[in-house]
Amino acid sequence: MLQNDRLPDQLRGKLFQALVESVLLYNGETWTLTDTLEKVVDAAHANLLRATFRVHHVNNPVSNNELYKRARLLPPSVTLRQRRLKLVGHVLRSRDYRPEPLHDTIFLSLRAPLRRGQGRTVTFLDRLFSDAGAPDQKSGVTFLQRLAVKREI
Repeated sequence: MLQNDRLPDQLRGKLFQALVESVLLYNGETWTLTDTLEKVVDAAHANLLRATFRVHHVNNPVSNNELYKRARLLPPSVTLRQRRLKLVGHVLRSRDYRPEPLHDTIFLSLRAPLRRGQGRTVTFLDRLFSDAGAPDQKSGVTFLQRLAVKREI
């Protein structure tokens, strides 16, 4: 059905978003993705989109950017970044009228001591601060709160 050539590109992109992307990115705003994992999700999404539009590198070299423009979609890394910020904005604004432990849970940062040779892991909080463009981690929570009050996230 999605690969039918009689479907207009815009409709095919919307169907892809509803049927495939929604399943692939289900609950993705709560994922803690490293840059490497983010690239893997982007690549899987692009491959599924290529299969939907029947675009293969062998006979027709089309870049991912051109494919996303054709489908009128955003890469999943951008979509997940927007969803994470939107979720945090809702949680921060809800604290004013319904204090819940959700606010404390989102900003909880548990770190175990690093073992020898273990690299620093990325936490959900680290990802939020980088998504929002916070200047540093110490002022990150207040930075996010200001953005939520202004309804920028």
